[in-house]
Amino acid sequence: MRSDVSPVFLWLAFVACSAARVLGAPGLPLEPAIGIDLNSANSAVPHRAEAQGAGLDTLGPFAVDLDQAAARESTLAADSYVAPRGVVTGPAAMSTTGNDATTELPVPRWAEGSETLRAKAVGDVFRSFEGLAASSTSAPPDSALAVGSDHVVQAGVDGFVIFDKNGTLVLSLLHWEGLFFDLLENPPRSYLFEPRAVYSPEHDRYFLLVTGIDRPLRRSHLFLAVSQSSDPRGRWWIYRFNSEFPADDAWLGDAALGVDTWGVYLTGNMYTWNADAFKWAVLWSLDTGVLNGGAARSSVQWDLRWPDASPAFGLRPALPHTVSSEGATFFVNTRPQSGDQIALWRLTGDRGGTPVLTRDAITTSPYQSIDRQVDQPGTEVNLHGGDARVQNAIYAFRRVYATWTTDPTSAGTSSGVHWLKLDTDARGVVTEEILHGGEGWYYFYPAITILGGGGPLLNTGLFFNVVERGNVFLSAAAYVSNVAGENRFQLISQGQGVNSRSVASYNGAAYDFFRPGWMWGSVQYAGPQLPWKTRILAVAMDDQATDDDGGATFCIPNATTRCLVGGRFQVEIDWRDFSGSTGEGQVASSGTDNSALLWFFDPNNWEVLVKVLDGCDINQRYWVFAAGTTDVAYTLRVTDTRNGRVSVYSNPLGNAAAAVTDSDAFATCP
Repeated sequence: MRSDVSPVFLWLAFVACSAARVLGAPGLPLEPAIGIDLNSANSAVPHRAEAQGAGLDTLGPFAVDLDQAAARESTLAADSYVAPRGVVTGPAAMSTTGNDATTELPVPRWAEGSETLRAKAVGDVFRSFEGLAASSTSAPPDSALAVGSDHVVQAGVDGFVIFDKNGTLVLSLLHWEGLFFDLLENPPRSYLFEPRAVYSPEHDRYFLLVTGIDRPLRRSHLFLAVSQSSDPRGRWWIYRFNSEFPADDAWLGDAALGVDTWGVYLTGNMYTWNADAFKWAVLWSLDTGVLNGGAARSSVQWDLRWPDASPAFGLRPALPHTVSSEGATFFVNTRPQSGDQIALWRLTGDRGGTPVLTRDAITTSPYQSIDRQVDQPGTEVNLHGGDARVQNAIYAFRRVYATWTTDPTSAGTSSGVHWLKLDTDARGVVTEEILHGGEGWYYFYPAITILGGGGPLLNTGLFFNVVERGNVFLSAAAYVSNVAGENRFQLISQGQGVNSRSVASYNGAAYDFFRPGWMWGSVQYAGPQLPWKTRILAVAMDDQATDDDGGATFCIPNATTRCLVGGRFQVEIDWRDFSGSTGEGQVASSGTDNSALLWFFDPNNWEVLVKVLDGCDINQRYWVFAAGTTDVAYTLRVTDTRNGRVSVYSNPLGNAAAAVTDSDAFATCP
């Protein structure tokens, strides 16, 4: 016998006075559901779409062992069309220009490097070490970054490397031709470029993407690698997709990569072979079959357009830090040269079948491309500061964060980092700033990340390049802004030489879901003898962040485990009914960052509601509240994964479950 009473949501009086701390953790919190009207006139999307089924002109998957891949690089043909090989190897007061006001920031200082302190202020450096260097004096490394539980994966134009979190190199440079050897022509003719790297805490996997084009034969491909486990040093699945579709007269460039609960996403721009003229933007979605070496069902959307019918350009997936309760994946793009709008795209439905794509154009502050106008010292050749397209984007708690470069004075004599936060419900700008250093200062190629896995008030971090005319060469910089109004800007690696030009360039940023309050970046700078170099660093986004994890474990969400308060607390239940049957409580699809719902017998019959609340500002405790709508026996365990402490609550068989209101549960603040 079991209780079939309908679930009852109990309103707990203490909720209003609790303020959950924002802590990072593996896994992505599920957002509470909300009703959204997607039928506005602005959301009609002129585009063409086609489901590709399981075929997709896909080669693969192949299983690749990295040691074997590195060993066979020497078999590559000498006449192959491959990328050049690489090796591992304070300004004046800054202002931020928002919609309504300008705020003076402190004078930035040079970073101290790799300090070791248990407590850090916002923006302090935890780790700082050298990353990939480009083998060409003109082409930058185009660095991308993915950070998981124990490793940092850095991808560059030549290949990728793996570090542990102390900066020790654990996998030397593996060239893209070695990783994708089984998918290349013989001899390999594709030029591989535009690297992308993503770690998905939801799937606990690493993803790598590079673009390949063979101009003589007019072939265009995307090469995707998916780690088979959370350890990137192990085996990977590799795929090759024909990216000529839907235009056999064009090739795909400017590729970007996204991953979430429902699929894997590839975006890019199509260019004609004859003139390299822009044709249209493409969004490719694949189902999650690629995670396990399965066939990739997919759908492609192309000829994407703004509401005024002009072509869209440079869509970027918003990498998720929470799971959208409306089942949506978000993408954004700006106009590449100048404008005052950002397009917010929303993809829902079967990602490998016929998903639904909607779009809204949202008004922003004006922006303008800086283009090839970065006046570098020591040479008449200017660096390419990039156009005004979005560099990368993040999604969390119904907000999309995006960043790009702008010319704030429209004079070509300075550039700034434009970043904003969008409300995906109201379809409007929440926060918007331009980080600008004044005449002769250039801030460009920004990458953005946020403090993930907590509440809607999140800290923001940016990594970008800095050049001061006549003084500072191309340098690496970091900027952190928190919800308390504190911010920190510092130059990380000062440029030591002159780089002749930049045809394309990216910096990397990633939040560390396993070390709360850690933000990672990989930023390029000018090396002493012309080659581009990169520095990888981790900085504090939260004044609660520490230099180690204290031996803590981490909550990994699954069907029977719910992670709360940014993943710090782990909730599990065992039950026993009147017939003697036993089982584990199953996590319901609904919930918030500090509340969990669990069911025993039927996913439509929720049995227990559990809350973990931050009462540290009130009585220096984390509180546990729970309510059951059942008379079967159960044991509820709530674990603070930072220190292993467990609070246990039981209900006897045949007893109508009593409410738990334990405001003294965990004396483990902060």
